[in-house]
Amino acid sequence: MVSKTILEEVSSQMPLLMKKAKDVVREDLDDASVLLIGSSSWDWQGNRGYPIDEMMKFLDSMGEVDLSGKKIMLFGCGDRDYEHFCGALDVIGEKVRERGGQIMGEPLRVDKYYLNEAENKKLVVEWCESVRQKIKSFEE
Repeated sequence: MVSKTILEEVSSQMPLLMKKAKDVVREDLDDASVLLIGSSSWDWQGNRGYPIDEMMKFLDSMGEVDLSGKKIMLFGCGDRDYEHFCGALDVIGEKVRERGGQIMGEPLRVDKYYLNEAENKKLVVEWCESVRQKIKSFEE
């Protein structure tokens, strides 16, 4: 639901391609100047708050991809009951920085989306507005 809301909100103002991590190919990363990367957080190999398995495979497959000059914004869903709330974003952010990417702004961290769907959707929409503003400023 968070990804769909982001797609609706951001693509209404500018072109946006959304793919699942398992479907991303290197050319997608090479061709993009702005990336919005999201993952829920999970208990992965005993580490609480890590990205889901599909995202970990994607991060591992990035290999030597150069993200220099790319503007990147992160979003994720989690549960404050985890030791590391939305810890997947910390793992993703580290991998992105290792490859030269620049994280722009604070990641969107959504707590238990379905338990407070209306308030969380409002949070996502507000974050999307900040994303649109950042992207606009990159283009100027």
